Amino acid sequence: GGFYSSDYSKKYALDISLYNRFYNARGMNNLDVELSPRMRFSNKLFMVLSTALSRYLNNYGFVRVADTTYSGEIIIGKRNRWIVNNSIAADYTFTNRMGLVLRLNHYWQEVHYLSFGELQNDGWTTLSNYSGADASGKSLHNTSYNAFTIDMNFRWVVYPGSEISFVWKYNIYASKNALDLNYFNVFNDLFEQPQLNGFSVKALFFLDAGKLKRRN
Repeated sequence: GGFYSSDYSKKYALDISLYNRFYNARGMNNLDVELSPRMRFSNKLFMVLSTALSRYLNNYGFVRVADTTYSGEIIIGKRNRWIVNNSIAADYTFTNRMGLVLRLNHYWQEVHYLSFGELQNDGWTTLSNYSGADASGKSLHNTSYNAFTIDMNFRWVVYPGSEISFVWKYNIYASKNALDLNYFNVFNDLFEQPQLNGFSVKALFFLDAGKLKRRN
């Protein structure tokens, strides 16, 4: 693998990275690709867009099993995983004392289980009778997970060493035991999920004790 970064002093810049990892285990592979253009529109506005894709083939992980028939076994699942992370970051400077930072991020992961094994004392696995499906044949462990977040921070430096920050955080989390297979399908019902909004204000003031003492 490798990466490329162009000159950050230019108005437009670009970061690219690509890594492909191979393992001794047959068919096990991990691919990571990231593309991130950087744009400086003016001395006040700067923006970075980022798209990252990760693909894990024949990946292994612990499986939490509710079936009491397998309560004495440690079940390890072999699965394929896809992760897509898209983000937008924008910084706007009003004055040398006031600035706004905005971050939008969408994280999507899908996990598709292929088979299940029982962990042995020597660290290897043997094929398990556990199917990972309910009575109707629907997978109990295939998962599609989404997280959409917005962070906005307005910072005002009242005077050197003292500042006031206004922060807004917006979060949506959604998870289901089904595969979307198409990235754009995840937005069909994402914004119908419960939404969390948080607002906070932080004030930090610096007082020169020495100056106050001299005045007294």
